[in-house]
Amino acid sequence: MSDDEATFVDWQEVCGLSGDSVEVGNDALWTVSSCKPGSGVENLRDDDRSTVWQSDGAQPHTISVYFQKRTFVECICFYVDFDEDETYTPSRVCVKVGSMPSDTVAITAKDLEQPRGWITIPLTENDRPCHVFIVELCILANHQNGRDTHVRQCKVFAHHDSSLPSAASREPQPGASRPSEWHSTLR
Repeated sequence: MSDDEATFVDWQEVCGLSGDSVEVGNDALWTVSSCKPGSGVENLRDDDRSTVWQSDGAQPHTISVYFQKRTFVECICFYVDFDEDETYTPSRVCVKVGSMPSDTVAITAKDLEQPRGWITIPLTENDRPCHVFIVELCILANHQNGRDTHVRQCKVFAHHDSSLPSAASREPQPGASRPSEWHSTLR
């Protein structure tokens, strides 16, 4: 078995997605509301479920994902483990979406009862993926009234057609005027 085969994860199967979905988290800027030293945002993206992002401060705790261009986001998936983290495990979350931090709107909320594994939250409006610049996962409460939270991994999925090219290969959209290009990116 090659190294590629050993590390391949079928995210469509893990998170229950269609074959047209791709993980677009590497094309975004990730921030967290707070973190303990050594337990920052990088732990959410390292594909290692033994590491955690641990918040440090008052609730709500947030994980914010900023895209350079509006993206049709289908869902956000995150990994939590009540058996390992107990009071640090989220018990109530909501997801907000928007164009800028000041206009995000909560589109869904979910209660979690001693979760263990990948939690998938669809991000749809009128049965269509949300077309957004920002996705925020907000941890509103933890089990047993815990203060800080642990999230072990986080992924964001979009429809294949809306995945972003790497920064080096970005070109203006054919037929788009310069002013329309200015308004299609996050500043």
